[in-house]
Amino acid sequence: MSIEIEPEGQTLTDSSFAEKIIKAVNGEKGVTEPSFVYLPGVSGGDAIAKATGCDFFSVPIELGVS
Repeated sequence: MSIEIEPEGQTLTDSSFAEKIIKAVNGEKGVTEPSFVYLPGVSGGDAIAKATGCDFFSVPIELGVS
């Protein structure tokens, strides 16, 4: 399965993301993936959301078991 992300035909496969999830669930450390974070939902995020006018921001997050 692939997802169309560019009109020119570039695609992003979900296998890379799935591999990262499997590694993280199996305990591998340092597995990161970019993700959107809801700023008002994190410590200090309200101030950033008000200053920028954005409620979401894209940052790399570390995947793993908590």
